[in-house]
Amino acid sequence: MSVSRNTKIIVGIGTLISTAFPIVLLATIFVARVAPGLIGSTFTSESARETILYLYTHASIPIAFARAYQLIYFATFAFDFAHLVKNTAGSDTIRIVLAIGLAGASYLVMPIYYLLYILPGKPPKWAMKSEVLKGTEQPQ
Repeated sequence: MSVSRNTKIIVGIGTLISTAFPIVLLATIFVARVAPGLIGSTFTSESARETILYLYTHASIPIAFARAYQLIYFATFAFDFAHLVKNTAGSDTIRIVLAIGLAGASYLVMPIYYLLYILPGKPPKWAMKSEVLKGTEQPQ
């Protein structure tokens, strides 16, 4: 299944964001929780109360980022799944494994599917369906 250059770029950016955002988010949470303890922060209950109040009053910014991420993730997931279903030239076994992986571990499978079937002009031969034409086999 052929995909235009612009679509490849847009899907590539969506795949990158869908894969990188959770990693960056977890790293940020880790640094926010561990770094103050490593540098000897004086985090009192009063400063914790102020921090929580600040986060509640300014929560619209992280919520907007989360909603934008959800839209990008869903659009990329939907494109990958539709491409997976319509790509009949791909190997059935690989397509089934990728479909199961897309449903269960999409953060890992989205980049693999993008690099395997969407980015290259023609996927590798091992990822393509091997068709044997009836009546054309030569006896040995």
